[in-house]
Amino acid sequence: MDEFERAFALMDRLDERVAERLEPTPYGPVLVHSRLNRVHDLNFLRAEEPGDATAEELAAEAERVQGAAGIAHRRVNIRGEVRRPRLGAAALRADGAAART
Repeated sequence: MDEFERAFALMDRLDERVAERLEPTPYGPVLVHSRLNRVHDLNFLRAEEPGDATAEELAAEAERVQGAAGIAHRRVNIRGEVRRPRLGAAALRADGAAART
């Protein structure tokens, strides 16, 4: 495990400890904090296994799970330089700004 993997593993453990619950999805867990449902850094789909999913498929899964959890925003976190080009221009926030990956 290199230093980036260790850093991400630490961030993942911290995120999970702060979350009220994790909702499983085919792509990875949705971290949910109902009491602080407007805080984007506490409520998001962590797409650990996006496979060949399109940006639209990831967004639909975020809509399904985050909407049911009462979260007003939709956020999907994707790691990996290789995945970004494949998702292309579709990996944008609803307001058109580039999404963080």
